[in-house]
Amino acid sequence: MDEEILSYWDLILPPLYILVIFIIADLIQKRYIQENPVYKYFKIGLLGKILGGVGLGLVYHFYYGGGDTDIYFKGSITMLKLFNKSQEAFFSIMGDNRTREIYSEFDSDTGWPLYYGDSNSFSVIRFTTFFQIFSFRSYFVTTVILSAISYFGTWRLFLLFCEIFPSLANQFKYTILLVPSVLFWGSGILKDTYTLMGACWFTYSFYKVFIKREKVLVNAIMMLLMAYLIIKIKPYIFIALMPGALIWLSFERVKDMKNWILKILVGPVLLVFTLSMGYLALKTMGSGLGQYSSKTNILNKAKVTQEDLKKDFYGGNTFDIGEFDASIGGVLSKLPEAITAGLFRPFLWESKNG
Repeated sequence: MDEEILSYWDLILPPLYILVIFIIADLIQKRYIQENPVYKYFKIGLLGKILGGVGLGLVYHFYYGGGDTDIYFKGSITMLKLFNKSQEAFFSIMGDNRTREIYSEFDSDTGWPLYYGDSNSFSVIRFTTFFQIFSFRSYFVTTVILSAISYFGTWRLFLLFCEIFPSLANQFKYTILLVPSVLFWGSGILKDTYTLMGACWFTYSFYKVFIKREKVLVNAIMMLLMAYLIIKIKPYIFIALMPGALIWLSFERVKDMKNWILKILVGPVLLVFTLSMGYLALKTMGSGLGQYSSKTNILNKAKVTQEDLKKDFYGGNTFDIGEFDASIGGVLSKLPEAITAGLFRPFLWESKNG
């Protein structure tokens, strides 16, 4: 057992927390199942989420021997120790004010967090610190709490799809709630857990605010919070999410029109308008998107990332869709290979993990 990360509390406390979580889940299910029968899937999805998070922790600690999940966890412990030393420094860093002067507040008693200079990675440490308050500094308790909270994002996406396609609820149980790889990589103390929750919840709230116009204030607040969470950790997800959301909104507006001639005339104009507004919004956010703040930066990042994936950094496992230049034309030329790779690779003959 890794004494720096795991303790005997990780054997005792997680089952107690899981029991409490499922008592609450049972109350939630009973409260809503009469008005919405798909809540019969609520607890099975939650169980999958928690098992995915715990499974990731076990694999990282007992097979890989550690990884980013440990760094994020240790960083959040360091932040709690900093709180005991200097509340002013703690709240400044939690507000994403990470100056060299404040960094000097860390010492041998608090420890020094990694990723301090990386805003995206350190945001995971900041957000995880909130869950540490309730976890008694237990890795697996923190994982269980994070898995349970992040599940509400996935659950909202499930509710959204069930509302639009009510006859497919059982299929959505498997394709949204119980996808094994998503449960594993999207439930532990990692970037993907936060961004998956953010993307799912943002989509649901966007639908409720702009299409259904239900509980607008609450959903607008959640939409902004989830947008912030995504941007602070993986800005490119938000950049990919916004155009799709705006196209969706345009389609819904055109679909509501009764006159088909009006649809033909207004549809393209509305689409161009909404996409232009989205582009202006992203441009206004500017530096807040970091290395994704401009088209040139995004294209260069795509080029650099592809070059990195071609190198033998990952135990002989590489990823190559071929050469392309950092331009819109160059990226579009690789679209078929990229989509195929994203959906279907690695193929069986490319699997080399041993």
